[in-house]
Amino acid sequence: MSKNIVSVGVRVLIRKGDSLLLAQPKGADFHFFPGGGLEFNETAEDAVARELREELGMKLKGCIFIGTNENRFADKSGNHHGIDLMFAVKVDRAHINSKEKHITFSFIKISELSKAKILPKTLKKNVIKWLRDKKTFWGNG
Repeated sequence: MSKNIVSVGVRVLIRKGDSLLLAQPKGADFHFFPGGGLEFNETAEDAVARELREELGMKLKGCIFIGTNENRFADKSGNHHGIDLMFAVKVDRAHINSKEKHITFSFIKISELSKAKILPKTLKKNVIKWLRDKKTFWGNG
């Protein structure tokens, strides 16, 4: 019997000039926007600050909500239904230093986003649109 898993997470958009920071599991052929799960009794902004500190050793300097993405998928652990709250953030430094052994981080040019394999696809599409029009989005995929 498959396990049904519902989760709420936070994802961040970190911009450095004409590039955005992406995360990639070691050995994987895809990227994702940095972030992680919301913990019980934690505000979304507190989760953003914690994830930046845990994954990159960065300190949050500013945070604006830019949209929400709902995603459903299945893998070996079960059926997933995730909701990610997306934030554009300012951090205390632009260089990266991964504190996660299983994840690498790198900047990708905004002009190359549409060609890159970024999951979930609906979040990628909506981030690209947000970069153009700065309108809060709701993605569902």
